[in-house]
Amino acid sequence: MDVSDGLVADLGHIAEVSGVRIVIDASQVPLSADLVSLWGRGTQALLRTVTAGDDYEIAFTAAPTARSAIADAARAAGVPVKEIGRVEPGAGVELIDEGGRAIEVDRPGFTHF
Repeated sequence: MDVSDGLVADLGHIAEVSGVRIVIDASQVPLSADLVSLWGRGTQALLRTVTAGDDYEIAFTAAPTARSAIADAARAAGVPVKEIGRVEPGAGVELIDEGGRAIEVDRPGFTHF
């Protein structure tokens, strides 16, 4: 799925229709050099990163057994792929810090309605 409405919001759509919980490991979310230059590396920069839209990156889920095949396909295509979280039983999306504590997300992204 493209994350043009924000990573948290769009992963929320996947979680909802799949009946699962998606946990995003904040320390694994890639930050570009330009973003760090503009916003830094703090919590507010991270929140802007995971809730901003119009990035047109792709997020997807896959079984852990597919890691090797995904890495091979990404290498062959010359496309960087980064594992940033996991899918668990439950509902919704949670952003966690390095200690496993939830980071509050007030606005998950762009809403159309």
